[in-house]
Formats: sequence, structure tokens, C-alpha cells
Amino acid sequence: MKKIFNKKNIVIFLAIVGALTIFYFVFGSMHKTINETYFYVVFNTNGGSRIPVQKVKINEVATLPEEPTKKGYKFKYWALDNKEYSFNTKVRNNITLFAIWESEVNQTNEENTSEESQGSEE
Repeated sequence: MKKIFNKKNIVIFLAIVGALTIFYFVFGSMHKTINETYFYVVFNTNGGSRIPVQKVKINEVATLPEEPTKKGYKFKYWALDNKEYSFNTKVRNNITLFAIWESEVNQTNEENTSEESQGSEE
């Protein structure tokens, strides 16, 4: 009967175990890293009050923050690439959202103009 625990077989066995261990740590940790990837959603208020950065897990959605404030302006919406951002969108990379504001002066002038035109019709 042939001896199975000779030096050659032990070396082959250790080489296989070593290769499997390396394979596990390289590819096993890669899978874990992909599933635990986070991205940052930055809120640029364009001179308004500060909104904290959100850390969002890949393929999850950012949370709609409290509306920022800015003296003389009314907050309208958050924009990405010059379009209104939907907070139902899954985050797949780091993004910066920009606050879009409407001047309260323009809004007040429009209201006054509207009231004046109504008053002149009477």
C-alpha cells in the first residue's frame, strides 16, 4: 500500500490550502466591499443655511433634508445637473445637489403688481 502522507503530497496539499485562502481573501473581501459601498450626497445651499452631508449605501436613496433658509429668498427645490432631483433616485455615486432659490423681492413685486391691476379694474 502506498503512503499518502509523503513530502510531495503534503507540499501539494499546503499549496492548495494556501491558494484557496488567498482566493477567499481577495475575492471574498471584494464581494463584501461592493455590498458595503457608500456614497456621499453633498448639499450646496448657494449661500443658504448649512445642510449636513449624507452617507448613503449604494443603491439606496438619500433622505430629503429639512429645507434650507436664505434671507430674501424662498427655497424651491434641490437640483442635480440643472434638473430637479428626485429623492426616489437610487444613489450610485457621489453627488452634489444644489439649492434652487426664488427671490422674495420678485415674488412680492409680482403680488403687488397683481393687486394693483385688480384694484384698477374696480
